[in-house]
Amino acid sequence: MEEQFEHLKKIGNRTPFKEPENYFEQLPSIIDAKVTPKKVSFFEKTKPLLYFAAMFVGFYVVIHFAVRTLNNNPEQTTLTAQQEKTSDDVLYNYVLSELDENTIVDYLLAEK
Repeated sequence: MEEQFEHLKKIGNRTPFKEPENYFEQLPSIIDAKVTPKKVSFFEKTKPLLYFAAMFVGFYVVIHFAVRTLNNNPEQTTLTAQQEKTSDDVLYNYVLSELDENTIVDYLLAEK
């Protein structure tokens, strides 16, 4: 055990490592050379925004077509067509009920 202590006493407080000459004087220039700012193009800056906008457009298109597909019920379409036909018939009958024969004849004679 004492042999180890004697060996440590020979080394003392000095370190076995040494920095290269002028290392600390050249260090700032070495760091600056490695950390130069890169030029970033406009497209590179706006790429995340474009991806974000494209994502929302995609969501809108998918949801829009999904809703249209789910609402495209054939029974409902037939019912809507019947309602339109019925409302046209009601309107036609109402107009005919408001007109008498003399009004129609006067209208037809006035066109010529």
